[in-house]
Amino acid sequence: LSRLKSKLDKPKETFSERLLRLIDESGMTDVEAYKRAGLDRKYFSKIRNGQKPSAKVIYALIFALGLSLDDAKDLLASAGYTISPASKFDLVMEFCIIEGFAIDTVNGILYEMGMDVL
Repeated sequence: LSRLKSKLDKPKETFSERLLRLIDESGMTDVEAYKRAGLDRKYFSKIRNGQKPSAKVIYALIFALGLSLDDAKDLLASAGYTISPASKFDLVMEFCIIEGFAIDTVNGILYEMGMDVL
């Protein structure tokens, strides 16, 4: 139990903390990041204040920021999501992250495959 207690005493970054750090590290402003992701100011403000977004919104932010696969997985995990090998959508997202595609290209691929765009 002491190892568990030690782990619980050192919580990881929250989703919003991690997102804001990644935006800062990218050199973008918050406005640039949420606009590239196709989000509006009000919704981004809710995310900043702790509202958990959907996985699709997180993927949009991942592509807007041009995150690596490792950073993308960490950001998803901080909101309680994962890239599932059982999900065609997640597999497309993983492929597009690895390839470094821009969000417009990703949406084109999703559209061509008959999936909902980001």
